Amino acid sequence: MRTYLNTIAIEPNRWTKDHVPALDLTELLAPIRDAGFEHLELWQYHVSRKTDPELEAIRDAAGVLGLDMPVVGAYPQFHFEGPEADAARREMYRVLDVAALLGAQWVKFFFGRMAGHKMDPRQWELTDSRAHAWIDYGHREHGLRFCAELHGGTVFDPYEFGRRYMRTNPGLELKVCWQPYETDDLPRTLEIIRDLGTDIVHAHFQPSNANGRCLLPDAELDYRQIIPALQKANPEFIPSIEFVPGGFATAAAPFSLDQALADAAADARWVDNRLYASTDSDPS
Repeated sequence: MRTYLNTIAIEPNRWTKDHVPALDLTELLAPIRDAGFEHLELWQYHVSRKTDPELEAIRDAAGVLGLDMPVVGAYPQFHFEGPEADAARREMYRVLDVAALLGAQWVKFFFGRMAGHKMDPRQWELTDSRAHAWIDYGHREHGLRFCAELHGGTVFDPYEFGRRYMRTNPGLELKVCWQPYETDDLPRTLEIIRDLGTDIVHAHFQPSNANGRCLLPDAELDYRQIIPALQKANPEFIPSIEFVPGGFATAAAPFSLDQALADAAADARWVDNRLYASTDSDPS
């Protein structure tokens, strides 16, 4: 499949305080491959706390299975001061070293953990200077490229703030991981996609409707229009399944890895079929 699996999709502990994975990534690789996936976007906490030998073992095991890991997600926090800043710095630079060791080419990241419009001058100074230094390190030391996730509570909140930052800082070579801001405003969604154009290198699919998480065909936003718009903006963009209904535990239905992977594979095939609809390529 062309469409990637973001490993956060099959992680029920994604939003817990300590972000300790329910299953080790080594236990997930074979089931992921059996579900039909060939490409992974790695959730930071599936890899960032591992030693280099552990990471090398993951890289080698994935290679044997025919899985590659071109994208690693990261959640840097740029605005802290004091001891918190030291800890945040160690963590965010470690993620870059981990991504390089695993053979990733892209770091998909939250551009800070504060909304752009809420930062005071000091917080903005720290965010701007530290982001430049962090991205420069990734470029210089590892040849990594960076795409910022369109997400609330980051520099891209609001969208226009982050877009202006991209245009005034071309030296960062910053690209975007698209995802929808609103679940009910298709015209606005398509407008943002057109505005970003080839700056969209990655896209997260996280469908929902009035009943909660759902599969892509049932989403409130019409992905039958969104996927062709993304493909028109950048034919080489990376589609990635981020959330699926089976990836969330409920009182009525505890988490099931098999169900989460089945949902993710169904959505990935649905995306692939639309991406290949206008080509002669085989999506299998």
